[in-house]
Order: sequence, then structure tokens, then C-alpha cells
Amino acid sequence: MITNYNPTFLEQIILGPLAYVTEEERKRIMSLPPELRREEEAARGEADFARHLLEEQNERLREADQLKDEFVALISHDLRTPLTSIMGYLELALE
Repeated sequence: MITNYNPTFLEQIILGPLAYVTEEERKRIMSLPPELRREEEAARGEADFARHLLEEQNERLREADQLKDEFVALISHDLRTPLTSIMGYLELALE
């Protein structure tokens, strides 16, 4: 279970992905046979990498959404102005 614990820089260097687990999980992991421990550390590293990639992708999606909103606002304004004039002339023509 990953907690909100923020390890020190030295802990991150020494422990790598294990720096983010609780003390109870760390004890459990350390009691595993070395091969399983390496596999679990590798899996945690891959999960951290995937999480990082997802965070970057989400940030790019937020930026794209912001650009889309700005584009739609600009286009709707640019279309509304001429349409208002056209509608006004049509009303005059119909009267």
C-alpha cells in the first residue's frame, strides 16, 4: 500500500521504489527470497514509470483540452458576428 510518505533524497537513492512503501510492507518485502524481492522491486519500478507516463499524458490532455476550449470560443465569436449581421439583413428583407 503506497502512502503519502515523502522519502528523503538519500532514501530515494538507496531504496529506489521501496522508499515509498510503509514500514510493514518493507519488512514483508525484505523477508521474501532475493529473487522474488528483485521481481517485486522491478514491478514497482515499472508501475512507477507507468504512473509517471500517465501523469505526463494527462497533463498533455489537459493542455489540449484548454486549447480546444480557446479555439471553440474564438470560432464561435468569429462566426456569431457575421451571422448577426446576416440575420439583421434577412429580417429587414422579410419586412
